[in-house]
Amino acid sequence: MAVIRSLLKRAGGARRLRRQARAITPTEEVERPGSNPADAVHVWQNDDPGEPAPTVSADEADRLRDAGQYQRAAEAYRALVERAPLHTGLRVQYGNMLKDSGRPEEAEAAYRAALEQTPDDADIHLQLGYALKQQFRHSVAVDAFRRAAELAPFAAEPTRELALLGDRPIATVDIGCGSRLRMLSIGDDVIAETYRTSGPRSFEPASLMVWFHLAKRSSYAIDVGAFTGIYALVAANANPLIKVAAFEPTKQVFCRLCLNIQLNWFHLQIAPLNFAVGDRLGDCTLNHHDGIYCFDSASTLLNEGGPLPVWYSEEVKMLPLDSLPALGRGLDVHGLGGSSAGDNRLTVIELPQTGPDIVKIDVEGYEIEVLAGMRQAIRESLPIFIIECLSPDRLRAVQDYLHEFSYIPLLIDEEKMSMISDVGEYRLEATRNVMFYPHSKQTVIEQIHNDSGIAMRL
Repeated sequence: MAVIRSLLKRAGGARRLRRQARAITPTEEVERPGSNPADAVHVWQNDDPGEPAPTVSADEADRLRDAGQYQRAAEAYRALVERAPLHTGLRVQYGNMLKDSGRPEEAEAAYRAALEQTPDDADIHLQLGYALKQQFRHSVAVDAFRRAAELAPFAAEPTRELALLGDRPIATVDIGCGSRLRMLSIGDDVIAETYRTSGPRSFEPASLMVWFHLAKRSSYAIDVGAFTGIYALVAANANPLIKVAAFEPTKQVFCRLCLNIQLNWFHLQIAPLNFAVGDRLGDCTLNHHDGIYCFDSASTLLNEGGPLPVWYSEEVKMLPLDSLPALGRGLDVHGLGGSSAGDNRLTVIELPQTGPDIVKIDVEGYEIEVLAGMRQAIRESLPIFIIECLSPDRLRAVQDYLHEFSYIPLLIDEEKMSMISDVGEYRLEATRNVMFYPHSKQTVIEQIHNDSGIAMRL
């Protein structure tokens, strides 16, 4: 799900909606209409707040703001607004300083004056919502946040505020198969937010369509790297008789996965498992690249740091999938099973003792280790895989590993809603998800092609 990082950037997760772009820059001059620009810039030199505020420079107002001297900064921006009443950015900064200095009523007036000049500015509506929220006028604040969300549909902050105020914490998920799922989000789950802001079939539409039709024909699915549960939920929705093992090692995300399972009444079909999956039993370190207020979809077990800095690390338990049947029977393998209640079951529902029919793997470069830990299941069950491959090299590595078992790759093109046999057409943004199927199940793939409407180019 590294694609989520690029979605986050578009959605406002990597850039904040509370931008300063409209604010005056530190070196920009403020001038009255018809005045001489050379006379417009003055330096704030008054240290006595009891005296009238002199004419100041935007540079000094910004310095006071950045230093946290919000009262003095508010007076500085007020003076600038008086000199340049048509400069909307100055009014917004004036409102921000009033709000941050505990004067939300005055801030509201400043924001409303700014909106008279630019009524369709999402940031001003957002800041107005914050000022109204400070006054405990929640119903009016909801209106402001709703307008901000309408004007900036990919921004996270208005949606988060609406969810916190109880307006719309549930996102509707429609993959285009005639039924809808629900996912909880307060602006922290980019998958749910993608559906909320962009509508049906807006996240990995081809892969989820293929997965849905695979699940209809399956009795047992495994979702490795389940995140908040989209693939596990789709599988359970496709087939009321299927059992799904959903692995998510990040504790914070795992809790949301459990809530989404309950929200859709799939607790008798999906077994959430708070484990990493690999080639051994034991402890491991999971590295997170995002902060604690937004779910990290790019967490990795790889030791190398990569291009992104590590925000924090988390110690988690790892198990190979070949050990899952024994653990499911209640056998305490190397201390992984067991509970304080004396019940040694690893899962909340009974999972099949056979190998899986279908497997989705999204583990940010750890694919070979996952496959190495399920060699017996591959040999005995020959499951159909959907595996995220983050580069042509990773694709070749997985292809080479599964070649021993006579697997054939098919690129899944999210943009063209098609499956492509030529792996040379791999493109990171469109075809990172790859189906691998055993030669013996060629007829199943043809049926998926016919039933799903997904085109196929062999």
